[in-house]
Amino acid sequence: MKKIIRRDVQVSLKRKSFRGFTLVEIIVVLVILAVLATAMIPALTGYIDKAKEKTAIAEARNIVTAAQTLASEKYALNMLDEWKSDTNKAKRNESIYKLADIEYDSTKLNRLDLEVDSKGKIEWLVCPINSDTNVSYINGEFKVTLVSDTDGDDFVFDL
Repeated sequence: MKKIIRRDVQVSLKRKSFRGFTLVEIIVVLVILAVLATAMIPALTGYIDKAKEKTAIAEARNIVTAAQTLASEKYALNMLDEWKSDTNKAKRNESIYKLADIEYDSTKLNRLDLEVDSKGKIEWLVCPINSDTNVSYINGEFKVTLVSDTDGDDFVFDL
Protein backbone atom coordinates (compact mmCIF):
# COMPACT_ATOMS: atom_id res chain seq x y z
CA MET A 1 0.00 0.00 0.00
CA LYS A 2 1.24 3.35 -0.99
CA LYS A 3 0.92 6.44 1.20
CA ILE A 4 -0.26 9.54 -0.47
CA ILE A 5 0.78 12.82 1.11
CA ARG A 6 -0.67 15.94 -0.26
CA ARG A 7 1.72 18.69 -1.15
CA ASP A 8 -0.04 21.49 0.79
CA VAL A 9 0.17 19.45 4.00
CA GLN A 10 3.93 19.06 3.51
CA VAL A 11 4.35 22.82 3.04
CA SER A 12 2.40 23.66 6.20
CA LEU A 13 4.48 21.18 8.20
CA LYS A 14 7.68 22.84 7.02
CA ARG A 15 6.45 26.31 8.05
CA LYS A 16 5.61 25.20 11.57
CA SER A 17 9.24 24.41 12.27
CA PHE A 18 10.21 28.06 11.64
CA ARG A 19 8.11 29.74 14.35
CA GLY A 20 9.25 33.09 15.75
CA PHE A 21 8.91 36.83 15.50
CA THR A 22 9.77 38.80 12.43
CA LEU A 23 12.11 41.77 12.61
CA VAL A 24 9.20 44.14 11.98
CA GLU A 25 7.23 42.73 14.92
CA ILE A 26 10.20 43.11 17.24
CA ILE A 27 10.77 46.71 16.14
CA VAL A 28 7.09 47.56 16.69
CA VAL A 29 7.21 46.13 20.22
CA LEU A 30 10.39 48.08 20.99
CA VAL A 31 8.84 51.32 19.73
CA ILE A 32 5.76 50.76 21.92
CA LEU A 33 7.98 50.11 24.95
CA ALA A 34 9.99 53.27 24.24
CA VAL A 35 6.81 55.37 24.04
CA LEU A 36 5.55 53.92 27.33
CA ALA A 37 8.91 54.52 29.01
CA THR A 38 9.04 58.16 27.93
CA ALA A 39 5.55 58.66 29.34
CA MET A 40 6.23 56.89 32.66
CA ILE A 41 9.74 58.08 33.62
CA PRO A 42 8.74 61.70 34.48
CA ALA A 43 5.81 60.45 36.56
CA LEU A 44 8.01 58.01 38.47
CA THR A 45 10.72 60.59 39.20
CA GLY A 46 8.04 62.84 40.68
CA TYR A 47 7.01 60.05 43.07
CA ILE A 48 10.64 59.40 43.99
CA ASP A 49 11.23 63.09 44.76
CA LYS A 50 8.10 63.24 46.92
CA ALA A 51 9.18 60.14 48.82
CA LYS A 52 12.63 61.64 49.47
CA GLU A 53 11.03 64.87 50.67
CA LYS A 54 8.71 63.01 53.07
CA THR A 55 11.66 60.98 54.38
CA ALA A 56 13.64 64.18 54.99
CA ILE A 57 10.70 65.75 56.84
CA ALA A 58 10.25 62.63 58.99
CA GLU A 59 13.92 62.74 59.98
CA ALA A 60 13.66 66.48 60.69
CA ARG A 61 10.61 65.89 62.90
CA ASN A 62 12.72 63.54 65.02
CA ILE A 63 15.45 66.18 65.27
CA VAL A 64 12.99 68.94 66.20
CA THR A 65 11.35 66.73 68.82
CA ALA A 66 14.75 65.84 70.30
CA ALA A 67 15.84 69.50 70.30
CA GLN A 68 12.59 70.59 71.95
CA THR A 69 12.94 67.87 74.59
CA LEU A 70 16.48 68.92 75.43
CA ALA A 71 15.61 72.63 75.41
CA SER A 72 12.68 72.04 77.78
CA GLU A 73 14.92 70.00 80.06
CA LYS A 74 17.59 72.72 80.13
CA TYR A 75 14.93 75.39 80.72
CA ALA A 76 13.63 73.44 83.71
CA LEU A 77 17.17 73.22 85.11
CA ASN A 78 17.84 76.96 84.45
CA MET A 79 20.67 75.99 82.08
CA LEU A 80 19.07 77.17 78.83
CA ASP A 81 21.46 80.07 78.17
CA GLU A 82 24.47 77.81 78.56
CA TRP A 83 22.88 75.18 76.28
CA LYS A 84 22.11 77.80 73.59
CA SER A 85 25.60 79.31 73.59
CA ASP A 86 27.83 78.99 70.55
CA THR A 87 30.66 77.54 72.63
CA ASN A 88 28.57 74.41 73.28
CA LYS A 89 27.09 74.20 69.78
CA ALA A 90 28.84 70.97 68.71
CA LYS A 91 28.06 69.24 72.01
CA ARG A 92 24.44 70.46 71.92
CA ASN A 93 23.97 69.30 68.33
CA GLU A 94 25.56 65.93 69.09
CA SER A 95 23.13 65.40 71.97
CA ILE A 96 20.21 66.31 69.67
CA TYR A 97 21.25 63.75 67.04
CA LYS A 98 21.84 61.08 69.69
CA LEU A 99 18.42 61.64 71.25
CA ALA A 100 16.80 61.60 67.80
CA ASP A 101 18.65 58.34 67.08
CA ILE A 102 19.96 59.64 63.76
CA GLU A 103 23.42 59.04 62.34
CA TYR A 104 25.54 62.15 62.18
CA ASP A 105 29.01 63.29 61.23
CA SER A 106 30.98 66.45 61.91
CA THR A 107 29.58 68.24 58.86
CA LYS A 108 26.03 67.66 60.07
CA LEU A 109 26.94 68.84 63.57
CA ASN A 110 28.36 72.09 62.20
CA ARG A 111 25.37 72.77 59.95
CA LEU A 112 22.57 72.16 62.48
CA ASP A 113 21.36 75.52 63.74
CA LEU A 114 18.44 76.54 65.92
CA GLU A 115 16.98 79.38 67.91
CA VAL A 116 15.27 78.90 71.25
CA ASP A 117 13.17 81.57 72.97
CA SER A 118 13.53 82.50 76.64
CA LYS A 119 10.99 79.88 77.69
CA GLY A 120 12.73 76.97 75.99
CA LYS A 121 10.52 76.77 72.89
CA ILE A 122 12.15 76.11 69.52
CA GLU A 123 11.48 79.15 67.30
CA TRP A 124 13.25 77.81 64.23
CA LEU A 125 15.64 75.03 63.35
CA VAL A 126 17.63 74.17 60.22
CA CYS A 127 19.04 70.68 60.00
CA PRO A 128 21.04 68.87 57.34
CA ILE A 129 19.54 65.61 56.14
CA ASN A 130 22.22 64.68 53.63
CA SER A 131 24.91 66.45 51.63
CA ASP A 132 22.45 68.32 49.42
CA THR A 133 19.27 68.63 51.49
CA ASN A 134 18.32 70.70 54.52
CA VAL A 135 15.00 70.88 56.29
CA SER A 136 13.96 74.08 57.99
CA TYR A 137 11.37 74.20 60.76
CA ILE A 138 9.75 77.59 61.32
CA ASN A 139 6.55 78.22 63.28
CA GLY A 140 5.51 74.58 63.12
CA GLU A 141 6.07 74.19 59.38
CA PHE A 142 8.70 72.08 57.68
CA LYS A 143 10.32 73.09 54.41
CA VAL A 144 12.78 71.01 52.41
CA THR A 145 15.57 73.03 50.83
CA LEU A 146 18.34 72.07 48.45
CA VAL A 147 21.75 73.26 49.55
CA SER A 148 23.85 75.33 47.20
CA ASP A 149 27.45 74.64 48.10
CA THR A 150 29.72 77.08 46.27
CA ASP A 151 32.98 77.13 48.23
CA GLY A 152 32.59 73.92 50.17
CA ASP A 153 31.51 75.76 53.34
CA ASP A 154 28.81 78.19 52.27
CA PHE A 155 25.37 76.68 52.65
CA VAL A 156 22.29 78.62 51.75
CA PHE A 157 19.40 77.97 54.10
CA ASP A 158 15.94 78.96 53.04
CA LEU A 159 14.66 80.68 56.18
